[in-house]
Formats: sequence, structure tokens, C-alpha cells
Amino acid sequence: TKHLIKITERKEIPADVLLGFKRQLGMRYLDAKQPELAFPYLFAVAKGARNDFQAVVIVADMLAKDGRDEEMLPIYGNILTLKGQPNSLYAEVHKRMARIHAKKGRKADAIGHFKEALRINPEDNTAKQEMKVLEGK
Repeated sequence: TKHLIKITERKEIPADVLLGFKRQLGMRYLDAKQPELAFPYLFAVAKGARNDFQAVVIVADMLAKDGRDEEMLPIYGNILTLKGQPNSLYAEVHKRMARIHAKKGRKADAIGHFKEALRINPEDNTAKQEMKVLEGK
């Protein structure tokens, strides 16, 4: 772990390679039950390696537990710009964004994201139900 920390501090290593080391270090800290040490490394991965959805989900859950889930909105927005991902990923991201907006009282934004999730996956009963609650139906 100490060796990985030193590697992540080196400026001459290409950014994409550094993200790989940061991911590895973050996952090691998680495995060691040290989420507070894992967070900065995984957050960097979530921001920089947009196609690493596992890191994004871990960071999102960590932020939500701290009441900081709104910080995930730009990261989720970046994921939505990725091409060639499964539709289920895009639908899940829209649902997660909807929930954040709903929690913050931004009902129209939340409904918009639920509608987009349902456009992608019309059979998503969870999104249907959550949107109905927001709409007061």
C-alpha cells in the first residue's frame, strides 16, 4: 500500500495509468474496512475514469451516507455522455439523479430524470412508482 501511495503522487505517470493505481489503492482500503482512506482515491477515479461505474457507485454510496450525494450529479452527468454503454446503465444513472433532485426538493428535475429513465426502460416499476409519488398520484 505504501508503494502504491508513492506511485499515485508521481507527476510523470500518465493520468489514465494513475487512475488505475488510485482505483487499486482505493479498493485495497475498502477491503481493509477503511472507507475514509479509500474515498479520495475512488473519488478521483469516479471523476476521471467515467467508464468505471463500480467506482462511481461506491463513491455515490459513500457520499450519500455523508449527506453529500449532490456532489455526484456532475459525475453522473459525465456518465450520460458516454457512448456505447448498456441502456440499463443510462436508466440507472437517471434514476439516481432523480432521487438526488427529489431529496433536494427539485421536483421538476427529479420527474424529468425519472421520465428519461422510463423512456429508456419503460418496464422499470421502481422508477414508475417513485415518479408517481413525486407527482402526487
